[in-house]
Formats: sequence, structure tokens, C-alpha cells
Amino acid sequence: RAAFDERYQLEIKRWQRYKKPLCVVLADVDHFKSINDNYGHSAGDKTLKVIAKTLKLNLRETDFIARYGGEEFIILFPETSLAELEVPLNALREKIRKIPFKFKNVSVPITISFGATQFVTKDTSRSAFDRADEALYEAKRSGRDKVILKPAGE
Repeated sequence: RAAFDERYQLEIKRWQRYKKPLCVVLADVDHFKSINDNYGHSAGDKTLKVIAKTLKLNLRETDFIARYGGEEFIILFPETSLAELEVPLNALREKIRKIPFKFKNVSVPITISFGATQFVTKDTSRSAFDRADEALYEAKRSGRDKVILKPAGE
């Protein structure tokens, strides 16, 4: 988390200086509590590791991912506009949905929801984060396994 906070501040400074787009994305594993409750915490840990690896392998070297809390991840996409994120985030969502998770010989479908936003001039690190969080909440509330892009001012 400390590494994320440091990188977040660095990317914000770059965005302010070079005026290239910067997006922040929150991702949350859907129904994660039920995995822990039904199959145990080791199954939950394994799930998070497999998802983290899938996310990392499918991001560019310049993107930055960190575990943010429980089953949440935060991703920074420097030099990327919000419009450019829809296709890759949906591809990631699909890849995660297709991972063959099995616990106690039972196939368990795992999905993930994403909330994304792009920094605008009036943003602070907190306001952009909060907007991405609102987008994630909207993805969860509207059925999960979704990507919600939330431009500033919406």
C-alpha cells in the first residue's frame, strides 16, 4: 500500500507536468466473502493470488497495480484516457471470469467488477479516487461483473 501511495503521487505529478491523461481504476472481486465462508481463507488467498497474477500479466509495464484492501485492487493507467480503457478492462474481466477455479472439487465462478475514472484539472488524488470508488459501487449495485467508466462531472 505504501508503494502504491508513493507511485500515485508520482503519477499525479507527471500528469500535472506533462498533461498526458491519467486514469485510476478500482477492482473488487465479486462475492469474495462467500468464497472465504464456503471454502476457507486459504481458498480466498489462492483466489486473490491467481487474480493478481492475471491482472499483472495483462497490464502494460507502465501500468501499476496494488492490492488496496481485502479483495480490492487499485490500478493506475498513465498516458491512457478513459475511452481507451473500456476494451482492455472488459477483456480483463472476461479473462478472470474464465479462470477455472475449483475448491473441494467444485467449480466456482469468480468475477470481478471495475470502476474507472480519468483525472481532470480540478482533481485531487482523493477526488479522483472517490469517483473511481463511486463507479465501482455502481458496478456492484447494478449486478457485478461489470466495468463502469465515470468521467468527471457525472
